[in-house]
Amino acid sequence: MEKPKYHSVTPVINQTTQLDPSSREYKKIYKLLKNETIQIESINRIANPVLWSKYKNQQKALGQKIGKKPSEKIFYHLTKCSSAKLIQIKGFNVNFSRMRAFGKGVNLCQKFNDLLKYNGMFKDTKGRSALIISQVLIGKSHSNKSDDQKIIKNIDGSFYTKPQYMLPQKGFDSMYSKAPHKEIWIIPSSQRVYPSYIVVLKCE
Repeated sequence: MEKPKYHSVTPVINQTTQLDPSSREYKKIYKLLKNETIQIESINRIANPVLWSKYKNQQKALGQKIGKKPSEKIFYHLTKCSSAKLIQIKGFNVNFSRMRAFGKGVNLCQKFNDLLKYNGMFKDTKGRSALIISQVLIGKSHSNKSDDQKIIKNIDGSFYTKPQYMLPQKGFDSMYSKAPHKEIWIIPSSQRVYPSYIVVLKCE
């Protein structure tokens, strides 16, 4: 079975390996994240053969459905370090998307910089947060435009936007919600998201 994008090896045993900053693999990931405003504590490769096998099965199923190899992208997800440890073992949980603000599913960003302003929200007692880099099967996607969203009022009086379509429309595999300076993708199946790397960030 082929290896995930950027991985130096195919996942065989379940483990997380901290990359050597002098390695070619580390430098490839660092290049993806190059940003003067962040500090990287470590870059860790996730090797989870169970999650990778499920991902490959989804790839095959989508390919049979559309008659060709489904499209894939590299996406980013910012979270707490404690949550990252659970994701590396069990994968993402579609039921954890906060308040369904962008739709039920795994919520991801295509641009790493779009997540930076939320970095402080996820910092732990050591001032760290976790960025998860994932390989994602997006298949056939559609946009969920801002005029398709409803404004929902919370019990505490705050508001959030709720897409009209909580799942991709019939005939589509994923959707994305465009907002000013941010593009959120909603992947309805966690098996279509393979968490490849955990990057531990130092929060300011």
